[in-house]
Amino acid sequence: MFLNKEDRTLFFKLWFMLIYSINGKHKIVPPFERPIYGDYVDREAIFTIRNALWENPSFIDEFLAGDGAMLSDEEKAILMSWRANFIKDKIIYDSFFIITGTLFDPGMERTFAEDYKRIKDESGIIVSM
Repeated sequence: MFLNKEDRTLFFKLWFMLIYSINGKHKIVPPFERPIYGDYVDREAIFTIRNALWENPSFIDEFLAGDGAMLSDEEKAILMSWRANFIKDKIIYDSFFIITGTLFDPGMERTFAEDYKRIKDESGIIVSM
């Protein structure tokens, strides 16, 4: 299930406020412009700060006592629910991934090549739908 547009906008508004505030206080990565939903964001910076947040969930409490004090009760409740990765009873994920390379030993590469050739010979390869 996906968040509807309104909930998605609310999620990223709160998420980016939290991320920006945490970094401002704890200097996890070099300073950057306040992220805005729909604009380009530095994914590596967000990823690094997010990891620090999940290692230190008390950052949410710090945010709510400081920069987040002006939020509505509903927004504060949403932030508190993130300690369990929920928003309005839906499991959330911020969609930031880091892609890393994968290495295979020669035996595995050979297995892939053999499987590819066998499947290609048996069924062909579909290149368009």
